[in-house]
Amino acid sequence: IEVVNELINLFLVAILTTHPQDLAERESRRYGLRECTMLGGVKKAHPCEPLEKQIDGFNKNRVIYVGDTIVDVELANSYQLVSVALAHEFGYHSQETLEQARPKHLIHSLEELPLLVNNILEEMVVH
Repeated sequence: IEVVNELINLFLVAILTTHPQDLAERESRRYGLRECTMLGGVKKAHPCEPLEKQIDGFNKNRVIYVGDTIVDVELANSYQLVSVALAHEFGYHSQETLEQARPKHLIHSLEELPLLVNNILEEMVVH
């Protein structure tokens, strides 16, 4: 939670989840997550609908999508977003399975995310 809160302080953050909206909001408050856009009730069959609304008007090359499933990676890649796969011990898919989905980046814990985001942003400035 601390890592996500750190990113919320610096960037526009949206969290997509299959949990119902009210449950997602209650969970975020219970865990001490700072105010951010929470999109609950995302349907597994059509996860792109809320994503399309969130990224409309943004440069897609500057949107970083972090997820721990192959669906997350495939969705990010299909929208030409910067895909980051999170391969952790409680994740839905193994590192090998996530690698097969071809994420642009792979991390093993959220603690790695701030440094990775910084590196991605520096790379964007260079290009």
